[in-house]
Amino acid sequence: MPPQDPHAPSAAAFTLLAAEHAQLRKAKRSPRIENKAVEGSAPSAQELYQALSDASTYHLSTARLAKDEPELVAAVACDVFEALVMHCSKRRKTDYVEGLFGYASREAYAMFSAAVFHKAEPHADCTVRVSDIVTYVCKDGRWSKQCAIDARGRNSELGLALHAVDFELRQQLDYSYPLKERECPKYLRKIVSDAVTRRLAEREEAKRRRITIDRSKLTGIRAAAALTQESLLTDDERSEVEVTPVEPPMSVPVVPTPVKSAPKPVTSEPSPTAPAPVAPAPAVASATPAATDGPFTSLELRFLTGMLEGTPVSQLLAPTDPFASVVVDSINEKFFDLIGDAAIEFDGDEPCIIEDYLEDVREVLPS
Repeated sequence: MPPQDPHAPSAAAFTLLAAEHAQLRKAKRSPRIENKAVEGSAPSAQELYQALSDASTYHLSTARLAKDEPELVAAVACDVFEALVMHCSKRRKTDYVEGLFGYASREAYAMFSAAVFHKAEPHADCTVRVSDIVTYVCKDGRWSKQCAIDARGRNSELGLALHAVDFELRQQLDYSYPLKERECPKYLRKIVSDAVTRRLAEREEAKRRRITIDRSKLTGIRAAAALTQESLLTDDERSEVEVTPVEPPMSVPVVPTPVKSAPKPVTSEPSPTAPAPVAPAPAVASATPAATDGPFTSLELRFLTGMLEGTPVSQLLAPTDPFASVVVDSINEKFFDLIGDAAIEFDGDEPCIIEDYLEDVREVLPS
């Protein structure tokens, strides 16, 4: 029986075989030899990447660059594997994984060979599936052992391909810790180089497409948002955030009524240098959030706290609050002054905090 360790070479090779057959079916190509053991769903990209490292003599997943750039290394390794699968399917008589580890096997098996017992009658026909890889079958009283793939150790040819991935990535990234190049076939070097170049180009394109804020347009955006918000308010909601300004009374001529003259009370004349008393201005309700010690308003701090906690943005704003886009623009404008960049970007219609600035956001929140 094979070891049950999921990282054993046989289990890793089985994962690679499943990934190869799934890829060939997706490309509408038939495997050279059908294998019913791998007709299920395809492994995930992470499972494929781990299996590549576990089945090869080069431990790519534990290399220095893989720890610094795990997503990039995993993506390139999987790309190279898929390219090699298609290369062998079109140009070789043997599929890639079976060329590395061999075909499925079936051999006679003596059940309990070390035991001494009396066979009163032949064993009934049966099938005992031990794992995805190994199955024991009894037919007409004879046992046989079936292996979906027979990987007895790590593969050096696969190790050479993964070393080429690590080497080429370090070269194109100008990494501080380069590797010594190993001699490998020209077709393999080209497949690896193309995969690395494509992934790095996609990463640069993603950086260029990152949303940037034109701060010169923020005032116009806020004004338009305020008008939209005003038009959506009901009369009751508007009365909560507005107080009609007091207009000065109109001048109305008054007809004097003759009255009996009375002595004027004696009053002290105000000092010519003393300022005249000023009546306090009438209070006006304001919808502006309360001020805080830092540059951010209480609404913006509440908005940032909710985003860090994973609360949906639709639950962070009241009907009378500005739109989420207006709040985000205001927050980003203040982060431009603090860190020189926007801290929030839109993933579709939903804003999210840029991962690189999570700590900067936490620092502005009150403890």
